[in-house]
Amino acid sequence: MHPRFTQEQLAAARERLTNAGQPITEWSRERGLDYGIVHHTLMGRTKGLRGEAFRVAVALGLRKPPKAKRNRVADQQVAA
Repeated sequence: MHPRFTQEQLAAARERLTNAGQPITEWSRERGLDYGIVHHTLMGRTKGLRGEAFRVAVALGLRKPPKAKRNRVADQQVAA
């Protein structure tokens, strides 16, 4: 089970946006993210586990970016 973000994590993310001096709408538009999902994430209403909610959580620094998938076929060809 993935816990929701702590209030400290959410406050830190909001503070980073405030310190950047950029409105949330502009920040989300520049990154191609839906403002509503950004807002819900900052309010702690989503876990940010899948889809755009996950991309928002990564952009806000609340989740780690996904690991790159390795191509086993390419790895075998390199080893040969």
